[in-house]
Amino acid sequence: MDRKRIDFTFGRMAGAIMAASLAALISPPAHASSSHDVVFPADAGVIDVTDPFFGVIPDDGIDDTAAIQRIFDIITPSSKIVYFPAGQYDISAQITLEKKGFVAEAEDLPFEGWALQTESERTFLVAENAGSGPDDAGRITFEFDAIEANRVMVLTFRTPSEQSNSFFYRVNGGEWRQNSRNVNGNTSWRTSVVTTNIPLVTGANTVEIAARESGFELDNIEIAYLGNYLSDTIIQGQNTEDTVFKLADFATNADGAPFDGAVIRWESGVAQFFRTAVRNLTIDVGQGNPEADGLKFHGNNQSTVSDVRFVAHGNSGDVGLDLAHSSAIGPALFKNISVTGFDIGIHTGWQTASRTFSGVELRDQREFAWVNEAASAVFIEGVQSYNSVPGFRNTSQRLPGAGQGRVVLIDSDFHGLPGAETVDAIVNFGPSMYLRNVSTPGYGRAVFNNNQLSFRGFQGQDGIDGPYVDEWWSHGAGESSAGGMTKLFEDTPDIAAILRTSSPPNIRASRLSEWAGPHQFPILLPSGETSGLPNDDIDDGPSIQAAIDSGATTVYLPNGRWTLDSTIELRGNVRRLIGAEAGIIGSTFEAEPKIIIGETGPRRVVIERLANFGFIGAQPRFEHASRRVVTFNNITGLNYRPTVDRPGKVYINDTVGGSILFKGGQRVYARQLNIEENTTLPDAELDAKIVNDGARVWILGFKTENPGVHVKTINGGVTEILGNLHANQFTDATPQYVTEDARLSVVTNIQPVIDSGSTYGTVVETRDGETRTGTIAGTGYVAFSNNDLWRFRREIFLDNDDAVLTGDWSQSVGFPRGFIGDDFAYARDAADTTAAYNPRIRKTGLHEVYVRWIGDWGGQDHTGHTDAARFTVNHLGGSETFTVDQLAYSDGWYLLGKFAFDKGVSDTPLVTLTGSGDGKVITSDGVRFRWRKN
Repeated sequence: MDRKRIDFTFGRMAGAIMAASLAALISPPAHASSSHDVVFPADAGVIDVTDPFFGVIPDDGIDDTAAIQRIFDIITPSSKIVYFPAGQYDISAQITLEKKGFVAEAEDLPFEGWALQTESERTFLVAENAGSGPDDAGRITFEFDAIEANRVMVLTFRTPSEQSNSFFYRVNGGEWRQNSRNVNGNTSWRTSVVTTNIPLVTGANTVEIAARESGFELDNIEIAYLGNYLSDTIIQGQNTEDTVFKLADFATNADGAPFDGAVIRWESGVAQFFRTAVRNLTIDVGQGNPEADGLKFHGNNQSTVSDVRFVAHGNSGDVGLDLAHSSAIGPALFKNISVTGFDIGIHTGWQTASRTFSGVELRDQREFAWVNEAASAVFIEGVQSYNSVPGFRNTSQRLPGAGQGRVVLIDSDFHGLPGAETVDAIVNFGPSMYLRNVSTPGYGRAVFNNNQLSFRGFQGQDGIDGPYVDEWWSHGAGESSAGGMTKLFEDTPDIAAILRTSSPPNIRASRLSEWAGPHQFPILLPSGETSGLPNDDIDDGPSIQAAIDSGATTVYLPNGRWTLDSTIELRGNVRRLIGAEAGIIGSTFEAEPKIIIGETGPRRVVIERLANFGFIGAQPRFEHASRRVVTFNNITGLNYRPTVDRPGKVYINDTVGGSILFKGGQRVYARQLNIEENTTLPDAELDAKIVNDGARVWILGFKTENPGVHVKTINGGVTEILGNLHANQFTDATPQYVTEDARLSVVTNIQPVIDSGSTYGTVVETRDGETRTGTIAGTGYVAFSNNDLWRFRREIFLDNDDAVLTGDWSQSVGFPRGFIGDDFAYARDAADTTAAYNPRIRKTGLHEVYVRWIGDWGGQDHTGHTDAARFTVNHLGGSETFTVDQLAYSDGWYLLGKFAFDKGVSDTPLVTLTGSGDGKVITSDGVRFRWRKN
């Protein structure tokens, strides 16, 4: 059949075709697959766009836009994966994911017992035959196609409001129902909405309207999905390289003007776009399309863009990944993103919740590699940028008058290409930016920080020359955001980071022949019911366990809702439990469903793509009862507890759920963790959203809601949080962080809405029986000692208060802001003016040596500072002296080099600062020694 001739009318024939075709939605790809392919079994309930019903055929040179758009127009909010096999999909217009309905003028539908009338250019139907019941009344028949059965819909109609709006309706020949909702005598025409549970079927559906009163007038009918903002919709490619959405070169809009949309755009709107995703594909905006965007994405509460590449050629492309078209995007995880070309690679803006990024490559942008603005909170690791333009701009660049964003940026490299030698790699006009382990080779300056304007209420650090930024924050804590991090005990070093990060293990994908699902193992239960079918509220635990014990390496749950009222154990050969965006939930709230990660089985196991919302029954609890390494990916309703003393590592990526416990020696790495439980309620199982009982917990992107302690760290535990945003009001007296004989580091702590009198930001810290309370200000808060810094990072920290000073030194807490600790030291340079640092070296070997001072950017007049300060390092191989310009370099940690030292305390200072004798000012703010193996 010529796919361009397929009839897409809402009729029974098209529905019958759909019903037949959806029985086998997706098969393994016909071409040779690779280890990077994402594939699903044919019975997983995944929508394959190349099914003949949809008429999408890649690689044939024929425009696929209308056929693809059609799929998103008829899909319902049902956690559906829309799968695009490898190939090029030719696009000529914007594909829009938005709230859709089936609409028809009443006079265009089949009717009997109604009369057609026209009045003032309005045509409508008038009921002539209204009997004692619907079977005797006039009838209007409305037919449409649907993909998913049993969805809640909204039935709307337009009718004169002086009538009662009372009628009968039935769906698919079922029971007649009666609507009776008046409109309070309003005499104007209006649309009335009736919420109905319409039991749709896959394929063709029929709604019949029967009048209760003769004279009842009906203008039009619409059936729309209740609450459908294209939530639960996943655009899934076969792999990043081979599944390509290609915009036509020199594309135009419908009016002939140059194309100015996005290749794919989600509807902008409220924060209700749950569980959306774009995965494993390329979006290519072609040539000659300078205003084209790649993807305008929208997602909340466990949404992701993963393994997606954006490509623009020549002068094409405005924005690759646009996350500023809606104020409500997030929380969401963006992982393994690549953008080549475009004016701007990534545009983030506005803030309802935060966005977390892990692994971003940006190349050859024309204006900025990344723009962040309008109070947008972004928490980022692993950027690799190759550009001649600024790599990151935190500003109101594209939305005039908007506020600026809050940024955490770690473990990233901004490579300056030719032309970048006069450009700043990172430009900050915003109120908050934290950098760690960032390199900027080839750029003129690493950081330009222009947050000095008086209306912002604080003075930040000025910037960094580069090319390496070890750790830097745009402003500090304390009065007027003066210096360093918030800390409650004097021996706390002014360094935020504690723990080293770790990436999730890469688990090899199984061949489809090694997959098994519970539907393949129907089991007769003692009740006489059968386990192993979705959407029937019968315990599927026995069938899921049978699939686990079948010898399969991957157990999958086809799309639908699976009931678990019992306990299952991941064991045998299973290394992956995956849902085709399926749900798994108890049949009642009294059920106690459990999924145990037991002792036996592969060392690493992945649990992913499951929706465990507890709206209709108990959420399953994942009990970690072994040393096995567990990765949770894309989970809604994560309920996790370890049940052994030293459980294995845990990786958590893009999840939302309730309170979580981590235990004894466990190592945890989370990226985009969203916990919304109110842990102050009387029946709360834990007294904090995260209880870290002796574990090491690293979190990039922590979003929370509702009252309760965010993190409680006890019994020697260590918690590091890189980016925390609380998305709604926090009005009670509960502290945000509680630390008891443990360690904590948190940077960029945000609450968009703060009530009058709110205690948000309170921290409580206990050491050796002494408890202190404070309030977070500035970039963040640290609760650990110098000994802890050596224990976890093999690092020694000395503030200027630890130096032996000779000459006429003073301490300053005045401008510029951004020094570490309580102050910094300065002196008028004379021949006998020195600052000597002599730490006790803990371990013989090589150490990186960093020094820090206050420089001359940001509008402060420090022209009297020396440009020839000398740092002398005494090490095992002798001594070396470095001359540094304390005007040019500013406010970061400056690496002098790598040197060998003996364990213990040296007879001579290891680092000494002296002036050149020119009478100018020298400053000293601290020294750090970091041990290295080689």
